[in-house]
Amino acid sequence: MTPAVAVTSPRRLWRHGVIGTMWLVGCFAATYLAMAYDYTPGRVGQRLTLWPTETESSSPAALIHHPDQTTVLAFLHPRCVCTRATVQQLVRTLAAHPGAVAIASVFVPLDVSDQPAWEESDYVKTIRTEVPGARMVFDRGGVQAQRFGAFTSGTILVYDRQGREIFRGGITDRRGGERENPGLQQLALTLTEGRGPQAEPTPVFGCPITASDDELWQGPGATP
Repeated sequence: MTPAVAVTSPRRLWRHGVIGTMWLVGCFAATYLAMAYDYTPGRVGQRLTLWPTETESSSPAALIHHPDQTTVLAFLHPRCVCTRATVQQLVRTLAAHPGAVAIASVFVPLDVSDQPAWEESDYVKTIRTEVPGARMVFDRGGVQAQRFGAFTSGTILVYDRQGREIFRGGITDRRGGERENPGLQQLALTLTEGRGPQAEPTPVFGCPITASDDELWQGPGATP
């Protein structure tokens, strides 16, 4: 006896084809949106001519310029996963240019209930451990970041001994990217030569500096 052969109806084949096509389109769209987000920079802010004088005070949160050394400022959001790459790039660059003073301005919300959780983040610990002499400043409400025009986590500023801004921008190629990029190259050149400014600020890839937990891009599988 000849076995029966199952016949799939044209309608069922058409339905399966439509479902498969929709699934592929959805995958491509999700991939495109994720990549577009990764490569979309945040707000850089206007370059300043000189170090803002209103930041100089006796407050623990004051940002103080060092007239005898190049000063590197890093503005960080301690819960933005995009910033991890910036911290790693900064640590490596400062290790190769030990003559600069490093200051990390770390955002802390005004209404935060667990302040130590913000002030002892992995980024803070990494900088404290791997950058000798680095100073940590906890910027409640993002006041200092606003004074310096730093709107995106991962913004790096460099000031020369006269207090002139000679570098502004990011040092990653995308959100979370650690490949070689123009910003990183320009930072190394600025620290080597001690002069600037560069032609244009380099793109900064990160979360808004004052973002709440709900506004952060945490990355696949990340938790606050």
